Amino acid sequence: MGKYCPGCGAEIIANAKFCQKCGAQIQTKTNSNTFESQVAKTPTQQAPPVQPPPTTPVPPPQQQFGQTQSYTPMQPKKLNTKMIGIIIAVVVAVVVIGIIFYIFIGGGADGRFVGQWEQSGSSSYVSVTWDFQSDGDLLIITETPYTGTNAVTSSWNVKGNQVCTPYCYDYQFSGSTLTLSDPAGGVDIILYKK
Repeated sequence: MGKYCPGCGAEIIANAKFCQKCGAQIQTKTNSNTFESQVAKTPTQQAPPVQPPPTTPVPPPQQQFGQTQSYTPMQPKKLNTKMIGIIIAVVVAVVVIGIIFYIFIGGGADGRFVGQWEQSGSSSYVSVTWDFQSDGDLLIITETPYTGTNAVTSSWNVKGNQVCTPYCYDYQFSGSTLTLSDPAGGVDIILYKK
């Protein structure tokens, strides 16, 4: 019985050390269970290059008739109560500072002044009316039988204990009387509410 190549199965010539067809080394009566003997039995061929498997897009799973698809509803975002508290505190602080500025530092129309005031010393020949308007305008209206009516427009505001028209006077209320005093010691102007 002849010998055959373990690599390609071709018949081997007696006492040959290599296969004539594939070139595999042929072992003679040695331990054939060693790794070296097994490697020697296999032909030396290059493996073909490994190619990656083709990529095909995977379609999304389709819903079958009669199946229900579950979903998780989005939860509404919780309001950050700490941030809301800070915003409210800032708004309140700005309003309080604005009121303090308005009243004490130069705030404008003080409701006690608003309206028409008749200047003391007016006679049947000369009448002087001070008209303090809530928008900060001041009309000083002078009426005489000889020249008619003459009006001077100015502005007014309250700064601390003074009313400025734009000249600043110290003021004092007493019932329906308003006294404007010149801080430099000039003549007082006395006005009566109309």
